[in-house]
Amino acid sequence: MIKFFRKIRQRLLTENPPARRAGKFSKYLLYAVGEIALVMIGILLALQVNNQNELRKSNNLYKSYELNIISELKTDLLQLKERDSLIKIRIATIEDYVVYYNKDSLDMTILKTKADSTRTFLGFFSTSTYSIQDLVTTGNLKLFSTQKRNAILKYKNYTDGLAVAEFKSLEAVDKVSLDFKKEIDILYDYDYDYSKKEHSTVKNWEYNIDAPQMRLRNNRLAYYLRLYEKQGRIYKSIAKETKALKAVLENNKKG
Repeated sequence: MIKFFRKIRQRLLTENPPARRAGKFSKYLLYAVGEIALVMIGILLALQVNNQNELRKSNNLYKSYELNIISELKTDLLQLKERDSLIKIRIATIEDYVVYYNKDSLDMTILKTKADSTRTFLGFFSTSTYSIQDLVTTGNLKLFSTQKRNAILKYKNYTDGLAVAEFKSLEAVDKVSLDFKKEIDILYDYDYDYSKKEHSTVKNWEYNIDAPQMRLRNNRLAYYLRLYEKQGRIYKSIAKETKALKAVLENNKKG
């Protein structure tokens, strides 16, 4: 800028007399100011356009996250509904065994059949809300309003805590199941059915109400029953929180 004015001054001194030089300089000065103003306006317009583009990208990213999370929450609700139905079936099969076991007079063949009919499976709920984890790890959670951000964090912390509780219950059942399997012939066991022979030390234990294996099997079924009842409560609780977060996110107001 200094060089620009220096050139103007030198040109005026060499080409024009003092009176004309003053008029020329005023015109050049006005022109220079105009150029500077145009440059500044151009910079401000460029900044505004850039800010608008960044805001548009931010809004698009926010909407993408929100739609993805809502879709994932819907998937979770369907999965929770399915798991709740399976749990009820599994509980019913174990309760059917327990009711018969508590009878005064037992037919051991019927008891074995009911034991074989119990549905025992170590499964757990796995959320589909991967977008929430992405929000937390990338820092994009800041795109959401305070209300929605707090709702998302509350949901994540709550479900993470329930997941830990569920895994602890699964570990307890797994340990009791292992204790039971140590006392039977697994090759011959109904769940494996690798052999038609049962080892002599445990042969026909299922027809002996006083066999140690009978107690261990009952313990195993009791732990499964307790697990399923706990999972049922956990899944109902998660479903409630899932619906609550979904309602918050479906509110069209971002702020």
